[in-house]
Amino acid sequence: MKKILLLSAGLLTSLAMYAEVAQTLYLIGEPAGGWDTSKGLEMTKTADGVFEINVDLGGKNSFGFVKNIGGDWDAFNSCRYTPAAASTVPQMGENEMFYTGDTTDYSWDLDAGKYHFTVDTNTMKFILSESTGGGGDDPTPPAVKDDLFFVGEVNDWQFIDEYKMSVEGDVYTYTTGVIRGGISFKLSDKNWKNAYTTRDYNMTSGNTYDVVTGDGLPDMAFACDIEDAELLLDVENRTLTIRGTAGVDNVSADFDDSPAEYFTLTGVKVTSPSTGLYIVRRGAKVTKEYIR
Repeated sequence: MKKILLLSAGLLTSLAMYAEVAQTLYLIGEPAGGWDTSKGLEMTKTADGVFEINVDLGGKNSFGFVKNIGGDWDAFNSCRYTPAAASTVPQMGENEMFYTGDTTDYSWDLDAGKYHFTVDTNTMKFILSESTGGGGDDPTPPAVKDDLFFVGEVNDWQFIDEYKMSVEGDVYTYTTGVIRGGISFKLSDKNWKNAYTTRDYNMTSGNTYDVVTGDGLPDMAFACDIEDAELLLDVENRTLTIRGTAGVDNVSADFDDSPAEYFTLTGVKVTSPSTGLYIVRRGAKVTKEYIR
């Protein structure tokens, strides 16, 4: 028996029920790499106003559909196709769909699994089915990984590109010249949705730690300075492996004629140092020096 969706008069006025036929359509939200107006997976147009895509969700995801990506949030939300209420769980088969035409930002929630999405903007139906694979003209898009950053006291808890981690498979890597001991940090996406921490303020090089995510969890830090630091975060196994050389402050300052490499006190390499205090590495020797 077909389910009948009952809406209040107030909700009917806030959502446009008429067909808004799209020429292009994007899957947005967590399957596309996060809630960002510039992020979206373009869906395959299979007929006038009809679009399809296969998705492989590794966990519970929130998502929606939009005609255009980019611009500010008001423009982004004003051309979205949504459910009638926030955080709606779609059912297998046909689901009622609405075109906002305003700034409504309702989304669907869906648990882990492999799915096939069909969106018919002629009949305003979102059709959910199981994925049969990614062959032919109906490819499964590659999984989009969220950008993760080394973020903490060293960069005033700001998400800066030079602190962005590289990613290969399920492993994110952050490398830098020196990480100062006692400096609090986490590894997180820009939305703080996944903020990884070991909750350990005495981490040392050569060890692997379990990580957790969640609201209000303690930060992490190293027990001492780590030179040539490399942090490997395995998001699948939820571990953080630390590599590098410990004890920058305790390394002898004996003479070494190797070319000097300069780093700020926060571990960022500097090609042409100006006046100030730097960590200087010459071969195996590391010192703190004031450049005049």
